[in-house]
Amino acid sequence: MTRSARRQYGEGNVSGYPTKKGVRYRCQWYERDPSTGKNHRQQKAGFATKRDAARFLRERSVDAQRGSAPALHSPTVEVYLDDWLSRHRAAPSTLAGYRRLSRLHVVPHLGTVPIGDLTPGHLARLYRTLENKPLGTPGRQDRTLGPSTIRKVHQLLSVVLSAAVEDGYIPANPARMKTAQPPTTREVQNRKPRITVWEPSTLLSFYEWAKTHDPELWLTWRTIGDTGMRRGEALALTWQDVDLERQTVTVRRALVTVKNHGEQARHIMQLPKNSQPRTIAISRELTAALAAEHERQTSRGLAAPTSPVLVQESGRQLLPESLSRRWRQAVLRFTSDYPDAPAIALHGLRHTHATHLLAAGVGPKIVQVRLGHETFKLTMDTYSHLLEDSQQQAVSLLQDFQQATGGEGAESRYKP
Repeated sequence: MTRSARRQYGEGNVSGYPTKKGVRYRCQWYERDPSTGKNHRQQKAGFATKRDAARFLRERSVDAQRGSAPALHSPTVEVYLDDWLSRHRAAPSTLAGYRRLSRLHVVPHLGTVPIGDLTPGHLARLYRTLENKPLGTPGRQDRTLGPSTIRKVHQLLSVVLSAAVEDGYIPANPARMKTAQPPTTREVQNRKPRITVWEPSTLLSFYEWAKTHDPELWLTWRTIGDTGMRRGEALALTWQDVDLERQTVTVRRALVTVKNHGEQARHIMQLPKNSQPRTIAISRELTAALAAEHERQTSRGLAAPTSPVLVQESGRQLLPESLSRRWRQAVLRFTSDYPDAPAIALHGLRHTHATHLLAAGVGPKIVQVRLGHETFKLTMDTYSHLLEDSQQQAVSLLQDFQQATGGEGAESRYKP
């Protein structure tokens, strides 16, 4: 009689055990935990026949070799998210944003679900729940979480679950399946508030007003308005980044606030949003203003190459939150003197700069470079309403050109 080949160590075994309904079978095997590299015993019981248990064990072995077998004892979503965040490499402000999304919008709803059990249906239900989640803003209790935030939750989960696939906890990423149904890009665009900007005359009036009524920060407002820099990029500007001869400034860093739940806020320097330095040409007026500020700071021993350009009267570094607060105060006073001027946020100065460039006929690609947008598509999406106006201008210019060149002899001019 031929004996069957003995099962090798790690392949598992099948054994029977008595129950009230008769003999049932269990299979046992060892499985590697991707997070620790250690082997742990696993088992599954309740098979009616020994053949069924053996078949499951064989299929489990084949799936493991193909990398498609989910771990039966996978960590919960909360535990895995915590582990992923502890080892993910990103800017501190980005990680703080991920932790906030996880704490507020993912863990309360999916935290206890084993990551190996997570399905596209779980994600779809999460997104629908978040769409109806009231924000509780004072005076605006009817407001709910917008599609932009929910889309960010989806993007976070997509990255995290891709890592879970590579770690061997799940065979495929449920966030990338159609039935997850996150908010679409179009839904995000449609819910974005219309960008409010200042007319060129209003911007120039504000500059003149600020010289008298907000002299300490006049140059800061002018720098942001004339370059389109982000708040943190302007605050990180140092004198070695300013080339007065070539009339350029170079953005290399950004001063950002990092706030994790339960921790004190920190202010750190990091790379700008697209992680790439960019050089921005500046006007003669801004160049002259920066030259005067450099001379003033030099006389006070403040204008070292690595010293910040935009500082308080005392020479102290400005911080992002205090700058936004000072901006709101300045705009409140300015609009009381100029009632026709709309109130805009500090980031509205950046939008104003981009709007004026596009209205002046500057190509969107140049606008992308000046603003430091990571992609051309981002520029096109953000200012699509202005590009529609440019289309009408283009048609008018084309008609003027055709009429100007449509006289006698024009036909032969373009014949080969």
